[in-house]
Amino acid sequence: MKFTEQQVSRCFHGNEPWFNIFVLKYVTIPTTRFVANHTNLTPNHLTILSLFAGLMSAWSYAVGYIVLGALLYLISYTLDAIDGKLARLKGLRSEYGAWLDIAVDRIVFSSVAVALCYSQLSSDIAIFAASLLVFLFLFGFESRYNIQVHEIQNFAKSGDIESIRRWHPVRATDPGPEEGNRYQQWRARYGVVSSPVTLVEILIILFVISPVLGFFAYTAAFAVVMLLARIAMQQRYWLSTR
Repeated sequence: MKFTEQQVSRCFHGNEPWFNIFVLKYVTIPTTRFVANHTNLTPNHLTILSLFAGLMSAWSYAVGYIVLGALLYLISYTLDAIDGKLARLKGLRSEYGAWLDIAVDRIVFSSVAVALCYSQLSSDIAIFAASLLVFLFLFGFESRYNIQVHEIQNFAKSGDIESIRRWHPVRATDPGPEEGNRYQQWRARYGVVSSPVTLVEILIILFVISPVLGFFAYTAAFAVVMLLARIAMQQRYWLSTR
């Protein structure tokens, strides 16, 4: 069976980052289709390749190969975006694959953040900046997953099995394509998130654009502010449940 472009397009989860929809999909759709139709690669293979590219990106940044580091990070992120689509397309989703994908995300972020802080910042603040970025990133991830578990537990307690079946971590409370205002309907048609800036866009600016253009220090400070804001917004969820 040969998969079509339309079948691959349906593997987007309906609430993607802006970068994934308006830029990266022109790479991920044909690449996912090629991998599915012409190779025996599994989603876990792509995740491991993503890890390798991410670690090579960190090494390149650490030794001063800035453009190569940026290119390798883009490759790593693209592979990370493809593995989930391949899993949904071929019905190869697994608990281990989900865990591996999350683990690789954390390893790549931490490695690249440390390497860039080491190479782009003065030694006096590099360790502090790297530690702060990694801490806020990991804290925000754990907080998000705790919220998701809490949402599912609430559905289970109420016996709402249908809501559990339809639940998705990035669109649990999002309106459908015929609901909400015009902006929400437009987003639903294109399948993009409600926030005008997501973590993905922040990472692309932080790990790709700013090192190449030479303003990593300013972007790192901006990223710290955005990660703090993300954590603060997550706390609003817990306050609303009290």
